[in-house]
Amino acid sequence: MSSAAASLYHSAFHYYHNRQPQTAISILNHLLNKNPHHPPTYYLLGLCFQQQNQHPQAIESFHQALQLKPTFYQAQTYLALSYLDTNQLPTAITLLQQALSYRPDFTPALKHLTSLFNSIHQPTLSSAYLHLFQLSPTPFPNLAHLTRSPDPLLSQTLCHLYDLALQTLNFPAQQKLLPLLSQLTRHQITSHLPIQETPYKNLLRTQNQSTNLAVASSHSKSHLSPISIPFTHPPSTPSHPLRIGYLSADFLDNVIGHQLAPLFGLHHRPQFHISCYSLSPSDGSSFAQTIQSSSDQFHQIAHLSPSKAAHLIHTHHIDILVDLTGHTQGHHLQIPAHRPAPIQIHYLGFPGSTGANYIDYLITDPTIIPPQSRRYYTENLISLPHSYQFNHPHSLPSSPPSHPELLPTNAQFVFACFHPPFKLTLPLLQIWLQLLHQLPHSILWLPRYSKLTSHRLTQLVQSHHLSPSRLLFAPQLPLSDHLHRLSLAQLTLDPFSYSGGATTANSLEAGVPVLTLTGGHHASRMSTSLLLAIGLPELITSSSADYLHLALHLATHPQKLLALRHTLLAHKHNFPLFHASRFIKNLEAAYLNAWNRYQTGQPPTSFQTKDPLPLYS
Repeated sequence: MSSAAASLYHSAFHYYHNRQPQTAISILNHLLNKNPHHPPTYYLLGLCFQQQNQHPQAIESFHQALQLKPTFYQAQTYLALSYLDTNQLPTAITLLQQALSYRPDFTPALKHLTSLFNSIHQPTLSSAYLHLFQLSPTPFPNLAHLTRSPDPLLSQTLCHLYDLALQTLNFPAQQKLLPLLSQLTRHQITSHLPIQETPYKNLLRTQNQSTNLAVASSHSKSHLSPISIPFTHPPSTPSHPLRIGYLSADFLDNVIGHQLAPLFGLHHRPQFHISCYSLSPSDGSSFAQTIQSSSDQFHQIAHLSPSKAAHLIHTHHIDILVDLTGHTQGHHLQIPAHRPAPIQIHYLGFPGSTGANYIDYLITDPTIIPPQSRRYYTENLISLPHSYQFNHPHSLPSSPPSHPELLPTNAQFVFACFHPPFKLTLPLLQIWLQLLHQLPHSILWLPRYSKLTSHRLTQLVQSHHLSPSRLLFAPQLPLSDHLHRLSLAQLTLDPFSYSGGATTANSLEAGVPVLTLTGGHHASRMSTSLLLAIGLPELITSSSADYLHLALHLATHPQKLLALRHTLLAHKHNFPLFHASRFIKNLEAAYLNAWNRYQTGQPPTSFQTKDPLPLYS
């Protein structure tokens, strides 16, 4: 380019930079008439057309630049933006990936691709996103740049990509992303940076309790920053009913709603006054209605800011605020961060420490948190007898379910695993494959996953020379109907690393034994707690080899399995797991103990609640 042409080019850039694209376009067209083989001129012309929202002309200009210089990563990046504005998502993603393959640290491409993936990362993922992810093990050509970038948006993307790989059972992507995510979180912990990996997903990824606590603490501290002075609490008179406030995003037709719906009405009045604070709009379900009608007060606070919600709770003179959400979806830990109640407890929602110094207690049991794990909790531990989990019997149809309508007639043994896909690890699936191989007339009963996730499971089965018919995907049903059909299964296979809570209780209530492997952290010990509370320790294993051996043994010894089922049915009535009123008495004793300590000026401390009744009756 001559000095005169260069001067005109810089003049055109000046007009573009000062948002005078039409003047710039005139100059650039003049330059192209003189020299139609200069890629940067076409590139700048495309930028000018973009500034005027003339995307067809911009696309044509960028393409001309790329025809002359195929490795022109800047042109690929901004061509992608024009395709985005014309709703051509897959093409845009491909172009951004190509740009990063030529220049992995090109910040505009990284930021646009990151922003794109973050914006469409939803529980129900877009078909274009899934399609691209299916074609490529990971959408970013050089993921290492995401771990080194100080930009939180980029590190969030690495977390989101791993989450997507979990949701879609993309094991090659998981194996590529896992060490990078570990590296990112470790770097953020040691550098005292805000941690982008969520506490919930960290529990899924690792049983390292020190890491679990560090991640939870980082997120809990982030809720303190906008708070200047927390509420104070003058001494309360001991004569009034103890005011318990329950805070949750799950007073709905979901797993937590199913589990807790009767709890609020079982509290003893007038000794206790129960207020519920909902962080989600009501879904109008029978579970939501039960919770609302059984509370003494029910408050919808989804529309309130955390500070206003905390102020409302404080004005209600709540003595003990029980957070039921923790670090799970829909949480608002900013509310307890304001200290609206003198005693604050976490229960059930999040299977680990909240890492929050504004949560005084966590409700647990000796199995969930053994003595060697207590140092990984910032809360004082309230250890309930038997099991931490509130369970209650549901109303089920009296007639037995029809086998031919629900299961193949040739299915001689039915394994069940009604868990979400992100809990299904490769070691678990390898055990499934061995069971299906060694038991030719067995099937595996699963919930109906997304089309892509189900396809991946089917492909996995076929790659191991098994028929896709060995997998049965069940549609979602109302809870009572699901429990009714679940009784047709012979054995439930509990996932590793993140075991079942309510899902395990559902299987046990349906009369189906649950096989579990005890892990090293809270989330991997929940089924163990439930099995001990119903008197079935023989279903607890300590290694994957023992897990496989016991599954095979029970599947090939029908009399042993039948005896187990009979034991389970008997223990449902005389062991504590499903005795809801007994659980409530122990829970209320814990609340009163914590309150009495506060009233007498004693600081919170860990304690055990004793059950006056024998283990079984």
